[in-house]
Amino acid sequence: MSNVPTHAGAVVFREDGGERQFLLVRSSAGTEWVLPKGHIECGETLEETARREVLEEAGAAVEILHPIGVTEIPSKQAVVAYFTARFEASVGSDEQRELVWLALPAAQEHLVHDNARAILGDADRTLGIQSGSDV
Repeated sequence: MSNVPTHAGAVVFREDGGERQFLLVRSSAGTEWVLPKGHIECGETLEETARREVLEEAGAAVEILHPIGVTEIPSKQAVVAYFTARFEASVGSDEQRELVWLALPAAQEHLVHDNARAILGDADRTLGIQSGSDV
């Protein structure tokens, strides 16, 4: 499989009472918790795709901050580029997926796939490093 991204997504976070929480959404099949992501449309940048997918899947407006990394999903023949994204507002979604905000340990427990847990951990570390600057 090529390392060129076919999908983009985001690890969306917010601060609640001094605790960092992460957004998870139900998969389109409704069977598992996932990070918001989706296929790159013609003419879109990776950041635009990540922002659009978060909006479509979670009804959340976000600010894309930093690239985290790229991971493969062999079962879907997908290569996903992930970014950290700061939650700005709930704006509603046509997809009506269930969503949940969780602190890091609980969020990692909810995710089924090792690569998603790794991306979430990488995002948390990136945010911790950046917390002294513009995050």
